[in-house]
Parts: sequence; C-alpha cells; structure tokens
Amino acid sequence: MARERIDLVIPTTDAEVRAFTRPRTRLPGRLFLPHQAVVDLCQDKYRLNVALRARGVPVPLTYSREQPARARENLRPPAAHSPVCAACGAEAGRRARSP
Repeated sequence: MARERIDLVIPTTDAEVRAFTRPRTRLPGRLFLPHQAVVDLCQDKYRLNVALRARGVPVPLTYSREQPARARENLRPPAAHSPVCAACGAEAGRRARSP
C-alpha cells in the first residue's frame, strides 16, 4: 500500500470485508470499515436477523439450524434456505420443496 501510495481502502464484497477486517491494525492507510464486531454481526445472517428484530426492524421469519422442528412447523413452501455466512464459502440458498 505504501509503495502504491494508497491512502484509503474500501472493501466491497463480503470476502474482502472479512479479509481486511482481521489484519486492520496493521494496514498503513485508512480502512473504510466498521469495527470487527459489527462486521461479524452483519456477516452472520441469523444473528443480524435476531438483532434487527429486537430493535423493531421488520425482517423475514428466520430459524437457526438448531431449530429444525420449529422451522418445519412454521414454514410452508415456497421457502428458502441460505448459508448463515455468505462469505464463508457455504452452499448457495435454494428453494425448499414439500416433503
């Protein structure tokens, strides 16, 4: 960064955000990102959903992997599932089908 005289880094993808959040104290320039705790919250879809719902923000009905019975009772097709962390290389979401 110093050799290229980069003053500011603005990561734009989840993977870039995750990569730059970890070593942020060692970067010589400015980094346009919130604190790691905020990044971690925002990259965990379930935790973010719970936090937003607790603050009165309308969010989709969401269940954790630890609640499969509750999800089966309450979700009806078409429903979708997606990885908790999109930047972690997990499988993409897909439409659920009736059993």
